[in-house]
Amino acid sequence: MKINFALYFSKPVIRHILEFIIAATQKGYSDTVTDVVNLSFANCHRTTFGKFLSQGVWNIEYAWKAIRREVIRIIFELSQISNKPIFVIFDDTIAEKTKPSSQAKHSIQATGFHQSHLKGKQVWGHQLLTMMLSCGKVVLPYYIERYEKGGKSKIERICEMVSMLPIPKGLAYGLCDSWYINKKVIEAHFERGYHLIGALKTNRIIYPQGIRIQIKDFAQYIEKDEVHLVTVNTSRYWVYRYEGALNGIDNAVVVLCWPEKAFKNENALHCIYLY
Repeated sequence: MKINFALYFSKPVIRHILEFIIAATQKGYSDTVTDVVNLSFANCHRTTFGKFLSQGVWNIEYAWKAIRREVIRIIFELSQISNKPIFVIFDDTIAEKTKPSSQAKHSIQATGFHQSHLKGKQVWGHQLLTMMLSCGKVVLPYYIERYEKGGKSKIERICEMVSMLPIPKGLAYGLCDSWYINKKVIEAHFERGYHLIGALKTNRIIYPQGIRIQIKDFAQYIEKDEVHLVTVNTSRYWVYRYEGALNGIDNAVVVLCWPEKAFKNENALHCIYLY
């Protein structure tokens, strides 16, 4: 992948970026400037690298424009050659820190408390919003940015990211977690020619035959002759397809599924939204 970073960064900046990458991929790296200098065998003092990080001036958006252009070229060409669909994958993650700034000896800028879905609680650190493009076995980064509270919401940023995607010539899908399934995100994908697939919480409201009910409650009325047994790799699942209104969405397809030996077990129920 040729991006020609020399057009965007000076030689010292490129050298420091390479030193950072080299150090970060070495055993023993623990997120310190000292590690970067020692593990990359940089020919400079740690204060030089620290000054580069804290006071260096460069426009990272120029680099991202070059990266995104090349990622689009690779993924879209691969899709045309292989006749495989394109997937746009959205996610967020937290780079958790061990101590809040009030307790740390040297506080880290722009950190805050964020809800960790993995741990089910608030944790201290930076939250990142990411967007990856994939085709076949190839997955490449398209957007990585730090989410800032008080600014635009994650939903707004996802919609803006999608609006910048090229219109696909073949099948293309967005993949996301349950907290991104809403009308704005769905419409943003539809306008650019992408279908949307995402997890759905079992407490979402659906309207079978016009009756308002949560998915998990509706699932208890589904009988064995209304589901199909589907095999995925070596696992088997009972699957039910609902098509109709979803709270805030006029027409949706929701797939309810249970492991083969856990049919109608509320704790084993998983839902997938398809559009």
